[in-house]
Amino acid sequence: MTIMDLHNFSRFHRANLINSISGFKPVSLIATIDKNGNTNLAIFSNIIHLGADPALVGFINRPREAAPHTLANIEATGSYTINHIHEEIIEKAHQTSAKYGQEISEFEAAGLTPQFLPEITAPFVHSTSPLPSRNPS
Repeated sequence: MTIMDLHNFSRFHRANLINSISGFKPVSLIATIDKNGNTNLAIFSNIIHLGADPALVGFINRPREAAPHTLANIEATGSYTINHIHEEIIEKAHQTSAKYGQEISEFEAAGLTPQFLPEITAPFVHSTSPLPSRNPS
């Protein structure tokens, strides 16, 4: 395949090919809040683990236009959460990829609930599923 072949693919087929090259990539929801209290939620498949000590987990964003509210909120507050997508919220999570205005919460638009914890600025995605219990060793 040549670069010309790649350029001649439809946008859809080119994106599918390029997105599949690196293999399976799990998706997560990144939640943020702006200085006015507007929550934002967006689906990302580019979460990365850099190290365990110190704990370093983050995400790589495409150009700013791809997630302008997420990046602006992180820059303004210095805070975001990475949330697991489980079976019960797959369709709702996918809905967060739609383009909404800054004043519209993807939490509300997708039918998800923000959960706030003390001392953490950004919300989490509230889960109605019980957390797995840990077996003491």
